Amino acid sequence: MALNHRDRDKVLRSIARWLAGLSPTFGYRHYFEKYSSASKVIEKLKPYRGLRVCPFCGKNFLRPSAFVSHILKNHSDELEELLESE
Repeated sequence: MALNHRDRDKVLRSIARWLAGLSPTFGYRHYFEKYSSASKVIEKLKPYRGLRVCPFCGKNFLRPSAFVSHILKNHSDELEELLESE
């Protein structure tokens, strides 16, 4: 799935929020769940959901907001690769 520039930030933020165990910003589903590759992302990252442990570098976080910003700043490329690999 190639992310266009407009949806890229929304998709990555929604994956980071899902990974942190936070509720969706709007509605009842996370934004990335509307894409076909959502099941693959969920399958690979589900063991880390809600633990506030980075699946890419293993760093622990006390606050979910710090975890979300860490994922977005440091590992957005890894998330994109995970989305695009099919």
